[in-house]
Amino acid sequence: MEKKNDIQNIVIVDDYALTRVILKKMIAPRADLNVCAQFDNAEDSLAYIKNHQVDLVLLDLCLPYMNGVEASRLIKSMNPCTKIVLLTSTNSDAEILSALFGSVDAYVLKDITQEGLMKVIDKVLDGELWIDYRVQLLIFNFIKSLPEHDYAYFRTMLNSTECTLINMVLKGFEKQEVAQYLNIQLPDLANCVCSIFKKLAKTKKVEDMVRNFRYDFI
Repeated sequence: MEKKNDIQNIVIVDDYALTRVILKKMIAPRADLNVCAQFDNAEDSLAYIKNHQVDLVLLDLCLPYMNGVEASRLIKSMNPCTKIVLLTSTNSDAEILSALFGSVDAYVLKDITQEGLMKVIDKVLDGELWIDYRVQLLIFNFIKSLPEHDYAYFRTMLNSTECTLINMVLKGFEKQEVAQYLNIQLPDLANCVCSIFKKLAKTKKVEDMVRNFRYDFI
């Protein structure tokens, strides 16, 4: 587990001013969390992060010009220790699937509660991965719609633990039940889900959907 400093500096990046206000208000009660900067675009946030100590970034997926996926990669290349919470909505499968290509520590839906956000921030700052269960379920359901060739290719990349995890989630088992059955800890379960995400991102259907979706960012 990574050791945290007394005060954690957080940058908020979202092109909607109201969203930035809401996120900052959610964080405000925590004396150990400091929103040190806010930006409505990725480019300005990258310039700031390059020259300042930033512990965590709340990063919107859909931003003007450079999107959150590309920004996450650049942030991690500058400072691999900076944690990234990627914020997305459920507007489309393509939007959710594009998040799989990011270099992030958490996948979060924008309707998250204050209590939920604090939980995610704490886990991520402690070095854990976090994935909204609804994101996980949506993506696992998407797997069932893969064309036969893509599905066969995808299955060759999965190990037995990953196959069992997908089947159990789609059958309605809670994550605690899945972890207990697989005899792994919850943080390891999140790592397993991320591994599945990365393998799914290599299938042709996902690559095509995300390629088309990225044009909509501009």
